[in-house]
Amino acid sequence: MRFVRRVTTIPLYLTIATSLPLVLLALLPITVIADALTHSSWSRTRALSMIATYFFCEAIGIIAAGGIWLRSKVQPSLSEDRYIDLNFRLQSCWANTLYSSAALIFSFKTEVQGSESLSRGRFLLFPRHVSTGDTILPAVFVTKARGIALRYVLKKELLWDPCLDIVGHRLRNFFVTRNSDRRSDEIDGIRSLASDLAPKEGVLIYPEGTRFSEPKQKRIIVKLRDSGNDELAERAEQMSHVLPPRLGGPIALISGTPSLDIVFMAHTGFEGIETLFDLFNGSLIGRSIKIGFRRVPHDEIPRDPSLLPRWLFDQWILLDRWVHDSLEAERRLASS
Repeated sequence: MRFVRRVTTIPLYLTIATSLPLVLLALLPITVIADALTHSSWSRTRALSMIATYFFCEAIGIIAAGGIWLRSKVQPSLSEDRYIDLNFRLQSCWANTLYSSAALIFSFKTEVQGSESLSRGRFLLFPRHVSTGDTILPAVFVTKARGIALRYVLKKELLWDPCLDIVGHRLRNFFVTRNSDRRSDEIDGIRSLASDLAPKEGVLIYPEGTRFSEPKQKRIIVKLRDSGNDELAERAEQMSHVLPPRLGGPIALISGTPSLDIVFMAHTGFEGIETLFDLFNGSLIGRSIKIGFRRVPHDEIPRDPSLLPRWLFDQWILLDRWVHDSLEAERRLASS
């Protein structure tokens, strides 16, 4: 499967990247005229520029990854640690370039709170997930900014991005199959990521498992009720901006690594931006991206497995309230 996927995606992405100059030559005049006529803050032109940037970054990332692989073959003295470090640096550079480009193209700013929570490694990172765009935030504001190398738990669908596929498999990550019939194997794979963390490392998992939407939230609450988890369902009903956390992967990591702290990562600003093509509506232009980190020491986390689901839901309610307060503050600022 990996071979089939790569012989499909790598040539496709490289072909798109090499043809972009001609595509931009043909499409940019159209988007510029359309934006000028509709007074849309140049949303179409900005979106087209961002899509082009994404494919250019993918092409450069693929070539750079190939260069790292070639160096490892012609330079036998290259240590495994150095090889891993080069791939981490490539990952961070790729993510930072994409984010910096997006901030420039869409004129948005970023505010970070609680960055002192990242002063040292060996933690589990639990971020909010509302958009495809927010998946690069940890690489930018944890790995690039603070030097913490993260091991990711990600869904296998993301492997159709060739840079994530190539570099992601070289690093210590685990790609899950959603709704797998081999659930115990998936849980074991997730738990193994945290078995030997170095002082400047962490493990990231998205507790929600998928992007937030109100219909998804309602379906989860119904399932909790149907399964007899009324207590968790009542907690889930208190959440208005996040999905209730899935319990399998997060609980496996918490219970399997009692010596690790947990860092919760909330953020706002990417609401309504699920795909690259959502950028054309202009909703990202001029936004304020706010990120908040909160660290819970390991000795404040329940050790009784039966208490962990309720504790995790309570922590997720706190994250939801941070999101709500941040969004309300932004609305008040916009209306003043």
